[in-house]
Amino acid sequence: MTFLTASTLSVLSTLGALFAPLPILYYTLHYGRGTGLAILVLSLGITGGVLYLAGGYSAWYHLFYLGFLGVLLADVLQRGLSIEKTVTGTTLLFLGLGGLVLVTYSLFAGTGPLQVVREYIQVTLRDGLDLYIQMEGATGKADEFRGRMDEIGAVLFHLLPALVFVGTAFTVFLNLQAGRFFSRRNGRPYPVFGDLSRWRLPDPLVWVLILGGGALLVPVESLRWVGINLLIVFFFFYLFQGLAIVSFFFGKWNVPLFFRMMGYMLVFIHHVPLFTVGFLGVADVWADFRKIQKKPAPPS
Repeated sequence: MTFLTASTLSVLSTLGALFAPLPILYYTLHYGRGTGLAILVLSLGITGGVLYLAGGYSAWYHLFYLGFLGVLLADVLQRGLSIEKTVTGTTLLFLGLGGLVLVTYSLFAGTGPLQVVREYIQVTLRDGLDLYIQMEGATGKADEFRGRMDEIGAVLFHLLPALVFVGTAFTVFLNLQAGRFFSRRNGRPYPVFGDLSRWRLPDPLVWVLILGGGALLVPVESLRWVGINLLIVFFFFYLFQGLAIVSFFFGKWNVPLFFRMMGYMLVFIHHVPLFTVGFLGVADVWADFRKIQKKPAPPS
């Protein structure tokens, strides 16, 4: 079902894509890698067959790529690592395999990997514009977007490392949490990561965030793009530290589950609470809002 949803051009397609790895993760974790891969192939076959009969469109490599993420996540989960190592490790492994596929494809296509990425971005922007015109008609906004398409494509190309990492890590984390929910609901064992409301990054990592901000002041364009990518990735990390703080106080104040869910949703659908929670995570390095850092014992 998630594969069918992810392959459509509907409002729910984004949610379907985010949770496409979930069924593969569940079956791989509890029934073995072979079963997980079989479910992946079966899902691709059913999705492709239904869409073919309906005259629909299916991006096979996207669906396979997302489904295979579930297999990787299940394998990493079984190693008993911490939450940050599980998310980061799965993300880097997934992106590494994707990079290998990209290089292999570029060799067969007779072009460079970066050129393949640039062309993919341009095709994606054109498809998005065509979809907008189909839904809204040829408006002034569509003409403005068409005129700036090359500029937007160049910006996306330079930000792609951070955007791909953050998008993949977010997808991994969501499926990690959803996998825990369904596993426990069905009485299946699932790795325990402890109280995530007390999770925090090592304090020295804040200097990477500061370094990224400092790079914006350097009059070298390539270093500025590196700085922006660092800022995006590490602000994403501190956003989750901020969410841990929010979760901590939700528990401390016994906030009902409904209002907790609404609060988390608000963070991800509006930029003001998103940046507020992110900066809360950064400030926690010095403020220690939850008072969980170990303090030196008083002299005897």
